Order: sequence, then structure tokens, then C-alpha cells
Amino acid sequence: MPDKALVKKRFSRCLETYSGEAEIQLIMAEKLSGMIVRQRTGFRRVLEIGAGTGLLTALLDKEISWEQRIVNDLAGDCASFHASRRNTVFLPGDAETLDWGNDPFDLVCSSAAFQWFEDLPAFLKKIKSSINQNGLLAFTTFGPENLAEIRALTGQSLHYFPLDQLKIVLHSCGFDVLDSSEEVLTRSFGDPLEILRTMHRTGVTATSDRTWWTPRRLAEFRRSYRERFGTPENQVKLTWHPIYISAKIRGGDLS
Repeated sequence: MPDKALVKKRFSRCLETYSGEAEIQLIMAEKLSGMIVRQRTGFRRVLEIGAGTGLLTALLDKEISWEQRIVNDLAGDCASFHASRRNTVFLPGDAETLDWGNDPFDLVCSSAAFQWFEDLPAFLKKIKSSINQNGLLAFTTFGPENLAEIRALTGQSLHYFPLDQLKIVLHSCGFDVLDSSEEVLTRSFGDPLEILRTMHRTGVTATSDRTWWTPRRLAEFRRSYRERFGTPENQVKLTWHPIYISAKIRGGDLS
């Protein structure tokens, strides 16, 4: 189970480096924006969860319209990235426990955040009670193959729902899936230490405790990574497993 205080601390300290390093997260935000636009472009109230520095937010600024938008992130320091956005209020805090009022939303969206939640099914039920009957839920998260190399070498990983299981959970929470897809992406690095640096600069670290990385473990990690996940080009690979989903409340009509 993720340590929310640690997650908040790690993301807060990497805000200045996040956008420049978050290549996969930008790909996910771009595809999610397109998924939303294919369903609808005009909304009265919008809620974006886990907005961070605003990769998805900035894309939606150009693609959709709204009367009021609430932008949320666990890290309150993200507020500065959203201060000048039109008709937008930044709401800091843990989305799993926040109260965002009784006025329903027409769009609830989130990119690369749901994997951090302690109880995703419970949160989806909360979203259902907060979304307009004709509203849209659209999000990205990660599947079980995500960072598989890190898990293999450290034994540590978040819990990732497979796409099929996410569909079942959504159905049980009263949603009908409109569109869904997944992909496995790999990126090459010159050295395993580059992977750890990239993860550090995006707030995604391989273990729950930084002290896990003793010099001996770091050297062993580097050696084992090259041995098990090296490429013929003398590179090392890292795997990402993005999942994309849009859904509506059962019986709702987006038109």
C-alpha cells in the first residue's frame, strides 16, 4: 500500500524536473486528451485528479470548454502551476478523502494517478456519486507489466489492476466502459543508474524507503540489471504499461 506522505514528499521535491523527464506520462496525457475529445468537448463542471504540474491540464486547455474546473493534487506545491488557468480552482489534498461538494461534475479525469490509491474501487464509487448522470469519467493508469524490471530486481512494486479487472471493477461500481486500450512501451537507457535518476526526477522511485539503496545494493542492482535486461546495443530497457479508459454512468447519455 502506498505511503501517501512519502508520495507527496517525493512529488513535491521533483516539481521543477518532472515535466522535462515525464516522457511516458506526456504520451499518456496526449492520448487521454484525445479520448476525451472524441466523446465530448463542452462541459459545465470539470474535476481533474492528480493534475501535478499540468501535463493533461494544459492539453485540455486547448481542446475543451468548461464553466468551472477544480484541479486537484496531493502535493499542494502544484498550485503555482495552475494559478493563471481560466475558471480554475486548485484543491490540494488526497482525492480519496477530499470533499469537493455536492454540485456534480460533467467530466472527471485523471492521468497517471489512480495507481497510487489505496482503495480504487471505493474511490470509483465516490466518483459515481459526484458525477452528473450524463457525465464522463476518463483516466489513465498503469497495468501489471509496469516497471517489471524494477520489480524483478527489488521485489517492490505498486499493485496494478489488469485492464480486464479494471473493467469489472468499473461495471460493479455502476459504470459502462466507452473506450479502453493498453500498450506496453519500452525505453532504453545507457546505464541502470540513469533509470533510477529518471524515476527520482519524476517522483517515481523503485522502493518505499530511500535507505534501501546501500552502496552494495546499488552495485548489485546495476550489475544484475545489465545482466538480465541489457540489449545488444549495450543499453538497458525499462517497461511501462499504460492503460486508457473512458466510461459513463450506466444509463447515462453523453449527447
